Amino acid sequence: MAIRADTIGNKISIDDIMDFIPNDHPCFLVEKIVERIDFSEWEDAHWDTPGNPSYHPRVLLRGVVQGYIDGVKSGRELGRRVKTDLPYMYLCGIDGPDFRTFNRFYKEFADVIVLTLVEVNRFAQNIGMLKIGSLALDSTTVKAHASSFNVASEKKIRAILETVYEIILKNDEDDELLGDDSGYEVPIDLNNDEEFEKYYREVIDYAKSKLDDEKLKFPARKQLKNAIKNPEKVVKNLEISLDNLNKSGQSTVNLTDNESL
Repeated sequence: MAIRADTIGNKISIDDIMDFIPNDHPCFLVEKIVERIDFSEWEDAHWDTPGNPSYHPRVLLRGVVQGYIDGVKSGRELGRRVKTDLPYMYLCGIDGPDFRTFNRFYKEFADVIVLTLVEVNRFAQNIGMLKIGSLALDSTTVKAHASSFNVASEKKIRAILETVYEIILKNDEDDELLGDDSGYEVPIDLNNDEEFEKYYREVIDYAKSKLDDEKLKFPARKQLKNAIKNPEKVVKNLEISLDNLNKSGQSTVNLTDNESL
């Protein structure tokens, strides 16, 4: 069997970031919808004012909507994706907003965010997308039962409101817990091989002490092998064993004899 070359560390030259994003990626739908949101009132209030330039709300809204589609649950995660994920770089710029900027945007523009997400859901439903974010879009049911559309829409709107509210709460909790840290930094110098090796050896020793081959007893190894051949049967046996264990009050169970307890 041929093995592909490991290309990690190779230099990548990007002339146009769009060359690396599939043409049917949802980020282009996000771009077109957000482009039509009217921010003229904000622009009039902030045009040619002193201080450091602010990100346009449209830039932040694009990131938030794409985050909704991808199931992103916090401003910190959005800030990370803007630095690492090409669709987010495309929508928010290479030097895009940090997590604190996203956190403020969630609070200051919550109404705009909810309205836009409702529009995105409706638009995606109309063009036949089956799923967006955490909400399933059952366009067949809507077409067959027109009266159910308002109910479905109300449920979606409530779900969107709850999602935005939960993200705002999560952002506040992260701020209290992490302060100025994003939560994604590696707290050691990865270029220091000696320091890395020290921590790595500690991890290896710990893993060996917990996952020594002798500790993985024969019945467990047998279950793992059987799971490949007949996963349904193994799952059923494990469920029976778990039920027996709960009833027995013991800390272990015999995996080869479900009636042993």
